[in-house]
Amino acid sequence: MSKREYFHSTPADVDIFIDEKSKERKEQWEREDKLHDYLAWLHGVYTMKAVAAVLNGRKSRYPKEPLSNKKQAEAIVATEDMSDEQKQILTDQFFANLEEMQHQFNQTHNVQTGDGE
Repeated sequence: MSKREYFHSTPADVDIFIDEKSKERKEQWEREDKLHDYLAWLHGVYTMKAVAAVLNGRKSRYPKEPLSNKKQAEAIVATEDMSDEQKQILTDQFFANLEEMQHQFNQTHNVQTGDGE
């Protein structure tokens, strides 16, 4: 809200503006929290792969390339020019892909180690 808009608005208009900005900020924090959770999980995956590579030798190898998808990373960077709806669709797709990666990792881990949950 510009200075001009502020001085030509009613208190109700200002309250609406503040509420909308609060919602946007909360949604941004939630997206950042999800991203931080994923990064922490991914860090754990890399750590587990490194430990398994050391302990298991040839049975487990550390990945030669990052586990994340380059296209997903590029899409996240490109979100600055997207509408909120497009950002939400992309975010949903990204986290669905992350869940699939985690599921595949868990299946691979269980097969390699013989662990059952």
